[in-house]
Amino acid sequence: MINVESKRLYISGTGVLLALAVFAGTWQKHSAPKPDTRVRQIYQALDPYEATDGSQFWIRVTEHPEEESRAFIAGSFYFFESGRSETGPWTNIMTVHLDDPDPIPSGNVRFVNDKVAYVFLYDKLAVTVDGGLSWSSWSLGQTNPEWKPKRAIIRDVILSGDGSGRMEIEVFTSSAEITLQTHDFGKTWVQQ
Repeated sequence: MINVESKRLYISGTGVLLALAVFAGTWQKHSAPKPDTRVRQIYQALDPYEATDGSQFWIRVTEHPEEESRAFIAGSFYFFESGRSETGPWTNIMTVHLDDPDPIPSGNVRFVNDKVAYVFLYDKLAVTVDGGLSWSSWSLGQTNPEWKPKRAIIRDVILSGDGSGRMEIEVFTSSAEITLQTHDFGKTWVQQ
């Protein structure tokens, strides 16, 4: 027969366990990351090349609208991120702000081989040569200070697996179309 003291301990222990379960469930619910309701578009691309170790990486682009403003049209921020799987974890590659929100330019996400990929938008470019583990970034103003944002735009980039490539830009003030070349995976560019 169970004595009264054992019953009290059993009931007390059960009560404590129940309280802990409720507390843990409440804590998890409030600690879970909240989805960003401002994300308007998401584009994901899987590296189509498989490395010798079987690894691949993902690139994700998300559009986050600016807060509405009474005086101006709200633009958007475009976040370019890289991850080892479709669900991340995601590492920021670069962020670009556009005054006018446009659809995500999925053609500006390019894979060259299992190690080399690049992304570009407006005046910025980012390149990986190690399968998305690290990225180097570059902007038009680094080559020519007169090509700061709102003065020139990258129209196209073509990079090869050996590090060579070309970039087509348009300078707004003169409507000139200029071609730049690289031989170091886009770290430096010179006018052709």
